[in-house]
Amino acid sequence: MKSHNTEVMTVNPDEGVESHDETISNALPVSTDRAEIEISQDAQADGVGIGDPITSESEEARGLVVQGTDAVASAHRGSDDLNAASASTFGGIEQHRRASATPGRWLARGLIVVVLIVAVVVSILGLRFYNDASGSSGGKEVTVFVQPGSTLSDLANVLASRAVVGSAFDFKLYLHLHHAPILEPGIYYLVTHEAFSKIIASVAHGPVSVRLTVLPGSTLTTIAAQVARLHGHSAQAFLAAAQPSAFYSPYFVNARPRNLEGLLYPDTYFIDPLESDHQIIKTMLDRLAQIASSVGLRPTGSYHGLSAYQILIGASIVQREANLPSDMAKVARVILNRLAAGMPLQMDSTVRYATGNYSGPITTTQLGSTSPYNTYVHLGLPPTPISAPSATAISAMLHPANGSWLYFVALRGHAREVFSDTYAQQEAAIAAAGGLG
Repeated sequence: MKSHNTEVMTVNPDEGVESHDETISNALPVSTDRAEIEISQDAQADGVGIGDPITSESEEARGLVVQGTDAVASAHRGSDDLNAASASTFGGIEQHRRASATPGRWLARGLIVVVLIVAVVVSILGLRFYNDASGSSGGKEVTVFVQPGSTLSDLANVLASRAVVGSAFDFKLYLHLHHAPILEPGIYYLVTHEAFSKIIASVAHGPVSVRLTVLPGSTLTTIAAQVARLHGHSAQAFLAAAQPSAFYSPYFVNARPRNLEGLLYPDTYFIDPLESDHQIIKTMLDRLAQIASSVGLRPTGSYHGLSAYQILIGASIVQREANLPSDMAKVARVILNRLAAGMPLQMDSTVRYATGNYSGPITTTQLGSTSPYNTYVHLGLPPTPISAPSATAISAMLHPANGSWLYFVALRGHAREVFSDTYAQQEAAIAAAGGLG
């Protein structure tokens, strides 16, 4: 059989379709008619006519063409399938990459948002803490009482409730960051919206003391009323506590007084308002002992026939009767002269103490009062002092002026008293002055 000079294509499963004389793309569009002519020409060359039956050789040639065409189509389909598979594979990978990237991206964004929120909150709290700790000017004074057993945490809550600090938490935090002072019970004077540093300085300094001033000539009732102004105290409780049996003083050991009248020394005291009545009374008793000793009054001594306690009684009358300190020694001399003469003292101050009339004129009824303190009715000294004597009054009883006076009176227009030996001299002095002062 004659071989063909022209090979159309070769299909290599490993290398794909390879074109030798013409590309597959140029071979596929050849029309059927041309193909038949070419086949016919080849057939005529081999002695085969158009109408003759196709031989096995021509069938083989046609088979090669068909096989080539099928291979090309198959190659195209394989390429399309490969591209589709590749597209599907890479698309899946891209979709998977995007799907796996989405949670991470949202987590990162969430973390950023959280950090920003925390930063804003911290900034706001930090600014509030700074403003609160710095305080402001123009605050109002606040009195804070710290009870025994209170802690700094308790103080922070109280300060917040009184607007001394804006936040109890901020103040506690400030205490934690700084050296916390020791909190002592007592009274503290602070200011609303005060700087934390100033509050701590006040606490470190300790509670302030309250000034309690007892004037010379004050009675036990008057002192009780003054103490009642302190936080946590009352006049009734103070008077109930002022029992001689609850205290010791060398100046009334032998006297056995019925009360502590005249034994609480008149002075200015700086006390803690949280002190008990007992502590306040003891402080005043101790002060009297100190002053009495300094002017020469010994507890067991005898002075002008009087005991130390009786000297204090006389001094309490001198304190109420003398208008001026310079007259006290003369008033003391009148008291001693009358006692020596066995005369009633007839001191108005004792009647006022007995009746409680400290301002109005003394009535005839009051002059006739049977109270043991009425020296118009009873001889000698009253049973207890009638007021709190000063050091000057005590010294006047110890060192009275020299004189024989038995009377004295305050005249109209005169600050000083006039002293007389007889009642007639006193009446004449009153008439000359135009009346009593």
